[in-house]
Amino acid sequence: MSRKGSCDRSLEDAIEGNYHFDVAETFSEAWQRTYGCKWTFQMAYFYYALVVLAFLVAIYFLPFLFGYNDDRLAQNPAIKLTVGFWTYSLLKQLAPTLFLTPLTVGVLMMGIWRSIDRELSATMVFSAYIKLLPLFFTTVLMYIMVGFGLVLLIIPGIYLFIAYMFALPLVMERGLDPWVAMEVSRKAVSKRWFSLLCFYLAQGLVLFVSAIPLGLGLIWTLPMVVIANGIAYRNIFGCDESLPT
Repeated sequence: MSRKGSCDRSLEDAIEGNYHFDVAETFSEAWQRTYGCKWTFQMAYFYYALVVLAFLVAIYFLPFLFGYNDDRLAQNPAIKLTVGFWTYSLLKQLAPTLFLTPLTVGVLMMGIWRSIDRELSATMVFSAYIKLLPLFFTTVLMYIMVGFGLVLLIIPGIYLFIAYMFALPLVMERGLDPWVAMEVSRKAVSKRWFSLLCFYLAQGLVLFVSAIPLGLGLIWTLPMVVIANGIAYRNIFGCDESLPT
């Protein structure tokens, strides 16, 4: 399998647009790399689903644990005005971003590792928890910036949504600070923004079509899309093959 991206590529090269990216070539290589690792990815998705299920159960019982269930709030509406309730509500809103974002990044990292022929295991889905807080702050900043862009004229929000697509892997793989990762991703993606927009839309189309026959096609296409993202990251930014998984 070919590897058109240099693993020792500098971030400066990426920012200057000195990289090769082709949508068709990326998907073609990703399809080849899907063989031999489909079930590793499926097991990783299973672990992902278990954590999400456990999280949803915890969120459901959380109001009862803190005494903020609907019955008590109906009996004493003044509770909603307390600092404790507002703190609890804020934490409840932020909890999904804090605890579930690392799972998504863990899957993305599996795609990157596969793109450089690293051995995979399903437990790598948990690998990003070592960067829990940086990933959380990056995600929050991305939400704010994209939301602000959407409020302005919609188009700036769409631009930033695509431009920040590699910010989280850059935090995880390169150890960049949240804002720096966002800016590196934005500047690099901007050099091929329309190509990467087509790449993003193609992923959605592939997943949609493959889900039509009872979702069976997703067995192949879900890993392929993740690996395609890993290949795109490798070709644009390179990656440190010495990093542990």
